[in-house]
Amino acid sequence: MDNAKESVKLLDVNLIQVDMQKEGKKSCATCDKVHETLLNAVKLLQPVFRKLDVHLVLNNLFITTIDEAKRLGISSSPTIRVGNTLLYPEHISSNGEERQWHWKGGVSTEPTEQIFIELILQGYTDNSDSPSEIREIAPYVKKFLKEGESSNCYSSM
Repeated sequence: MDNAKESVKLLDVNLIQVDMQKEGKKSCATCDKVHETLLNAVKLLQPVFRKLDVHLVLNNLFITTIDEAKRLGISSSPTIRVGNTLLYPEHISSNGEERQWHWKGGVSTEPTEQIFIELILQGYTDNSDSPSEIREIAPYVKKFLKEGESSNCYSSM
């Protein structure tokens, strides 16, 4: 039985958001909705991954500095990372929350469970050693980030 526990792999699904304490809240309405939809996708996939001896874990990470964003390769908020596979929105304006999500040739105003399920499966099967292309940090995101050294941005769900 101990051998079975040792063979279980871990697959992290990281939801990375900008900490919006400047606005008096931890996250925005868009990030909250994305979190809810992503959590539902993770719950749907957990039984499948258990059959594969993979422990699927959703981590909610909040960043506060530009250094953290650069280190994690974050250009937009929220960003979902599974392995080296990233999904992030395009911020339409520098002062608003309007976003466009691009996935497999389609564009939507918010990601669906189906998109997240496909993302998780792609992240699981992606064997590349290098992360996806890193883009410049969106101006909307930069206004919430501080300059300087990063803090511990990780908080498990």
